[in-house]
Amino acid sequence: MRKPQHKIANFIYIWCLGSIGFLLLLPSMSALYPESDVDIFSSIVIAQGVIFTGIYAAIGSVLSKRIGFNSPLISYLLNKDRVVPQVKKQLIYSIIIGTLGALIMFLSNSGSIFSSYIGQFSVIGRLFGASLYEEIMARWFLMTLLIWIFWCLFERKTSKPSNLIIWAGLVVSNMLFIVGHYPAVSILISDNTEIMIMFLWMFIITVPWGWLYWKFGIESAIVAHAVFHAVFILLP
Repeated sequence: MRKPQHKIANFIYIWCLGSIGFLLLLPSMSALYPESDVDIFSSIVIAQGVIFTGIYAAIGSVLSKRIGFNSPLISYLLNKDRVVPQVKKQLIYSIIIGTLGALIMFLSNSGSIFSSYIGQFSVIGRLFGASLYEEIMARWFLMTLLIWIFWCLFERKTSKPSNLIIWAGLVVSNMLFIVGHYPAVSILISDNTEIMIMFLWMFIITVPWGWLYWKFGIESAIVAHAVFHAVFILLP
C-alpha cells in the first residue's frame, strides 16, 4: 500500500528551491534597474520575495495533488518509490527539449534581440535563478492554479481534469509567464513589434516545459529551463 505523501516536506522542498532561485536573481535585477529607488538587497525586499515564494510553493503543493499531477522527486524519495527509471526519462526529455528550444531561439529572427536581453542577467542567474524561481512561479503555482480553477468551473463533476482543461491551463499560464517579462524587456527594446515577435518565439519554446511538468514533475521543467540557457550561452 502506498504511504501518505509527506506534504510538509514537499512544500519545504519547493519553497527552498524557489527561494534559492529568487536570491540568485537579485544581483541581475539590481543591475537591470540601477535607477530604482528601492534597495533590491534590503531585508524587506528579500523577505517579501521569500514569503511570496512560500505562497507559490504552498498553493502548488496542495493543488497539484488534487489535479493528479506527478509529485516532485522529494515525495517519491520520502515514499521510497523506485525513482531511477523515472529520473532518467525526465533527464532525457528535459535535455532534448531544452536544447531544441535554445537552437530554435538562436536561429529565429529574434535570436539576437533575445541574446541582448538575456545577456543582462548573470550566468548563474540564468542557469539556476531563472530556472528555479520562474518554473516554480509559472508552472508549480500558476499553471496548477489555473488548471484547478478551469476544472472547478467546467468539469466539477469529473474525478480529474481532462486533457483539454490541462492544456487550457498550460497555455494560459504560459502566456501570462511570457507577458510578465515585458517590464524587463522594454528597458532594452523600445519596438513593441519586435517584443511581440520575440514573445511568440518564447511562447513556442516554453510550452513544452509545461508539458514536462505535467508528465514528469516540476524538476523536469526546471532542468529543461536550465539546459535552454546553458545551450544558448554556448551557441554564440
